[in-house]
This record gives sequence, C-alpha cells and structure tokens, in this order.
Amino acid sequence: MSAMSCTARRWNLAERGPAEIHLDNVGIAGAVFAGRLSPPSRQNHEHLSLGVQTTMASVISILVAHPFPLACELMADALRSCGHQLKPVHLATDSEGVLAGLEEKQPRIALISVALQDGRLAGLHLLCRLREQHPKTYPILLLDAPDPKLVVEAFRCGARGIYYQTGAFAQLCKCIHAVWRGQIWATSQDLEYLLETLAGTPAIRVPGGGAATPLTKREAQVVSLVGEGLTNRAIAQHLNLSEHTVRNYLFRVFEKLRISSRVELVRYCMGPANRAQKREAVQKNLGPRSLEPAHPSSARQSA
Repeated sequence: MSAMSCTARRWNLAERGPAEIHLDNVGIAGAVFAGRLSPPSRQNHEHLSLGVQTTMASVISILVAHPFPLACELMADALRSCGHQLKPVHLATDSEGVLAGLEEKQPRIALISVALQDGRLAGLHLLCRLREQHPKTYPILLLDAPDPKLVVEAFRCGARGIYYQTGAFAQLCKCIHAVWRGQIWATSQDLEYLLETLAGTPAIRVPGGGAATPLTKREAQVVSLVGEGLTNRAIAQHLNLSEHTVRNYLFRVFEKLRISSRVELVRYCMGPANRAQKREAVQKNLGPRSLEPAHPSSARQSA
C-alpha cells in the first residue's frame, strides 16, 4: 500500500471539539470514509433518539471490518461515543480477521465493508459463510455507492442491511439498531433493485389457499412446445388438435400456474427446475423429432 498523507477531522472527547489528525498509509477512500465518522451533533443526537428506543442494559456488540486500519479505529471510536450503547468488540481488515473475531467475540452486529485487504469483494463473499456459521450475528454491508448487482447479491447472501459510507453517521446508528431489532435496513432505491430482479425471474407456483393443481399429460406437452418457441398453430399440427383446443389448454395452464401471459409461461419453462423435466417429457411423449414443426413457416406465425 503506497504511503500517503491526508487530513481528516476526528471527535476529541477531552476537548469536546474537532481536532485535526494525520492519516498515513490510509489512502483517499479511507480518509474520506474516516472524515464522515464524527458523532452526530446535539440536534442530530436528539433526533436519532426519537427513532431508536434503547435502554442502558441494551448494549449492542459490534464487529467492524474495513480495509484501512485507521478507518476501523475511527468508526469504532465514533460508535463508542455516540451515546447509543454501541460497543465495538473486534476490528478487522481482512477475511481471516473477520472470521477470527466472529468466532471469539460472537458479536450481535457485523459491519463489513464490501472491500477488504484480501479482495475488493471479500466482504461480500464473507456474507454467505457468516450466515451459515454465525446465524446469530446480523451483517450490515458497507458500500461506497448504490450498485444494483452488489445490493441484490448482498441480500441474497444474507445481509440484513446496507449502509452507504457517503451517508450521515446518524443513519448508521439507526441502521444498527434497526437490524439489531430484527428489521431489514434498505433504502427505497435498494428495494427497487430487488423488485426489478424479482420481476425478471421465472414465474413460480405460489401457494395460495391450496396447492397448485398439477398439469395433465396433454397440458404438459403444450407447455413444453410453448417453451420451445412453437406457435399455437404449430402445436396444434404436432398434437393433431385444433388451434381452439390448444388455446383452451393454455388458458387452463395459465390458471393452474397462476400466470397471465405467454411470456411468463416461457420464463417458467426456462427455469432451471423445469428445463430438464420439460425436455424429458417432450422426448417421451412426442418422440425425438417432434420439436420440428410440420411446416417451418408456421412457427413464425403469431399465436
């Protein structure tokens, strides 16, 4: 790591005011991050206390992981002095240090930067291990800026919250308390990323008042051919049915699978759990050459 000097402001409890400190071997990202870690002002402190209910006995143990050692120390100092019973118990700069701290201290909250000294996505990769090996520790991922892929993957791996390091320190305190109480901390933009990803996944059978009705053999054949891109006319020719009958089958399939369009049906067919089953059913029921339409031009016609 190249040596460099930066200046940041740190809260000095003895002087009750800001004091200048010198950052060596930290880097620009660490200096900027550290500069945002001054505890909230009196006004912010009062505002924060309205949204977070704590008691003197509710001490929250916290692991702090960041690639820059001094940034870890600054964050830990700010958390200790914020007046909300937050107690940093372990500081780490790489994955090995995080795992050791989790095993030894068993903190309630883990603040983990997406980048650690052993990789720019090392913190993200730790989330899955943390969920499996330390389920009682709730992880909060620290990101520099909103990123759809990182946000979705973080929650997929078990993050209970995401805090952007460009945000106010008071928001970090709120985030910690919310996650500690069992809530999920996410911005409206984060939720939008998740909803967009969910909307793009194949439709699934949603358990309602009762179990979804299984498809009949003929309905499964129709679904398989739809998944191969055949039109209603081509499907009717393969199965010796009328187009009207094929449409009726599709209406029943839509109702059973709780979907509303042909596009959703194709997504359902392309799902990992259905792809192999669909091909097996086609080969069994229609024969090895059944996927070729009787008239190639008919496959290009609209349903």
